Amino acid sequence: MSKAQLDMFLKRLKTGKNDTQKLQIYNFIKRNPGCTIEDIHFQSVGMKMQTITGRVSELADLGVVKYVGTFTASNDSKLSTLCIITDPKKQLQQQSRRKLRKKKKAIKTLLTSFENQLNANTIQSLQLELS
Repeated sequence: MSKAQLDMFLKRLKTGKNDTQKLQIYNFIKRNPGCTIEDIHFQSVGMKMQTITGRVSELADLGVVKYVGTFTASNDSKLSTLCIITDPKKQLQQQSRRKLRKKKKAIKTLLTSFENQLNANTIQSLQLELS
């Protein structure tokens, strides 16, 4: 996500309106630091889990939400806890880190899934991107 998208989100946030799913989820996390996506789903009315995970991912891409830890729930699933980032400098840093992580994940997937179909130069170039 770009700085312009972040600025647009923050501008909308300052209006105090809570009229989009993204803003509703952001405000829930702000009111409930350390909550999980499951907590948001449990408290939301009518939002599907995949919608919530999508909006949280978008908020993380913007740099305003961060996954701060994980724990194992009673059903042995791993849950991530979430927090809000309000410092503009940290938001941009979070944006950059998240973008890099997603890029590396995509390259690893490409190398794993299509290794036999890629030429040696392409593989080498992709591996360099990972280092």
